Amino acid sequence: MKNLLYLFLCLCNTYLLASQNKTVTVTYNVIVDKDEIMEKAVEKRGKDDFLNQFYLKALEEYKDYTFKLVKGDTITEFYLSNYQDQSVEKGNNIKGKAFPMAGYIGAIYQTRDKVYKYLAFENLFSFHTIYNEWEITSEEKMIDGHRCYKAIGKYVVVHGDTIFNHALFAWFCPDLPYSIGPMGYGGLPGLIVEIRIRNATYIASQIDLNSTAQIDLDFFNKHKKVSQEVVNKKIDDDMENLRKSLKE
Repeated sequence: MKNLLYLFLCLCNTYLLASQNKTVTVTYNVIVDKDEIMEKAVEKRGKDDFLNQFYLKALEEYKDYTFKLVKGDTITEFYLSNYQDQSVEKGNNIKGKAFPMAGYIGAIYQTRDKVYKYLAFENLFSFHTIYNEWEITSEEKMIDGHRCYKAIGKYVVVHGDTIFNHALFAWFCPDLPYSIGPMGYGGLPGLIVEIRIRNATYIASQIDLNSTAQIDLDFFNKHKKVSQEVVNKKIDDDMENLRKSLKE
């Protein structure tokens, strides 16, 4: 039954895409709930711990963040657009403000099969294959007048030698035939209008199907692109060198 539903939605998506090729802009707000793992980390390492500071700040400031998803013909950009009701300059957004507790540390670009995330601390983009291991369910609900379906996935967090698997919950709308969503997620036969990533939920608050927004391709093109595996290895090597230096 689930496979038949997926096939039906894909066919509808393909048909609708053939007749729609416009720039689309989606505005997302975010809701942050307390996270059990991070709450234990605060108890263990205190509020002054570097990662715990990010977590606690996210709980306080999430209402101040507004994100934009802009879809072009072949590439999509997701970025922080407003902070505390003030427009955020693209450069300041990418090099300054971040939302690490939900995995956002800079502008995210998405092509048909890859996701590129800007890493300010390395001044480059890491890339990986777009997530496509969704399980589409028959559960549905109406969101802003659109019939949406629930898809379940997995969000993996690697912290040293420990791997955490968190469930992903996405609601997508086949009536909006764009296989994209916030935070670089997509791969579903419809726009992701709501997604829960760990303890953060991104919710579409405005959808403009005739947008005049432009994707910042200059920024994307001028920075080096490195695979996520290479970045992970460098981070591991840097951490190992730090441990050795502390022992000396």
